[in-house]
Amino acid sequence: MLAIALVLEREADPQPAAASFSEADVARVAKRVERLRGLRFERRVQPRFLDRDEALEIAQRITRADYPERERRIDGEGLKLLGMLRPSTDLDAAIDSVDEEQLLGYYDDRSGRLVVIREAGATRPLLEITLAHELVHALEDQRFGLDSAEGLPNDSALADAALAEGSATALMVDYADRYLSLRDVLGLVNLPEGGDLPPFLEKLLLFPYVEGEKFVTEFRGEGGGWEAIDAIYKLRRPRSAEQILHPRRYALDERPERVPPPALSGVLGGWQRLRSTALGEYDLRLLFDLGGGTRPAGGAEGWAGGRYELWRRGPLDGGCAAPCVERDLAFVRVRWDTARDRAEGERELVRVWEQGLRGKRHGGRRDVGAWASRGGAIVMRGRGRETTAVLAPDAALAARVLATAR
Repeated sequence: MLAIALVLEREADPQPAAASFSEADVARVAKRVERLRGLRFERRVQPRFLDRDEALEIAQRITRADYPERERRIDGEGLKLLGMLRPSTDLDAAIDSVDEEQLLGYYDDRSGRLVVIREAGATRPLLEITLAHELVHALEDQRFGLDSAEGLPNDSALADAALAEGSATALMVDYADRYLSLRDVLGLVNLPEGGDLPPFLEKLLLFPYVEGEKFVTEFRGEGGGWEAIDAIYKLRRPRSAEQILHPRRYALDERPERVPPPALSGVLGGWQRLRSTALGEYDLRLLFDLGGGTRPAGGAEGWAGGRYELWRRGPLDGGCAAPCVERDLAFVRVRWDTARDRAEGERELVRVWEQGLRGKRHGGRRDVGAWASRGGAIVMRGRGRETTAVLAPDAALAARVLATAR
């Protein structure tokens, strides 16, 4: 499901009744979107204008079917263990709050359903620009096919979202410039900054819109045409957030190096693997940024590929508050472009684990770092272009896993 949301605090004062939007209005906006995008709809899209409660009921039903509570809890567990979410953060509630307070509309590529939220205070320009954004998703889905993922996106899903949201955001800017007055535009952006979202979630939500729009604009060039974006959709879509952050690397077809899952079942007998996924450059940047690193972008820029796994000893519902240091084990492996990049990235990891996450460094060989506090331990090994780290309940187990994962 592709959605547009304002990651801002909305006005709390009472507003007049919602603006009306007719079928003729919808048809006019759709024609404008076709004209600006240079594509035609293959079939008619019938948007639904719903009040917030009704729209949320549909959106949350879609989300919870594809991203159930168990998966949310696993993600929250891992993010807290790594230090990207505060232990007190309720990830489930934070995700719901985005829809409840900031969602403006959404397009579900599976059902073809397009919803615009129409409530008190929703002005015609706001409805129009939201509809234009979601119609871009519907148009590109019909012409190229979209496959959005629910839940917190992995590296490749984040790249997919950035292409789709970047395209819709870029066209939305064109639409506002062409069809809305300055007064209309100022009314859209005149919202107070703020909001109570966890920094991790806010940054992750903004990435597809902000960095995606930069990526799309780069390939549209000075002329602002869409031929290059059409070719990207048809021939080779971005495979990682790295390609979104560095369009030149996409142009050179620089792809992430595959980092296979480690064989840990032997040393972790009795443990359950809860998550195994790619770890991307933007994931590292967030870890460095939120964990207290000093050069998040620079430290992560040398990323070439990565893998993250979360293991649990015992049931997920074991009465242990996240992060459950006594029962959790996280495996992190990053492959870098060069050994120099590895050294830079490891300096950021050291800052994160010494300043914000686990405590003081102790012992270890020159190529192995070790930290311990709060009932848990971290060991890290750097060799050549590769860094491997294990966060475990105790140093002995972490060392055994590190020795096994060669």
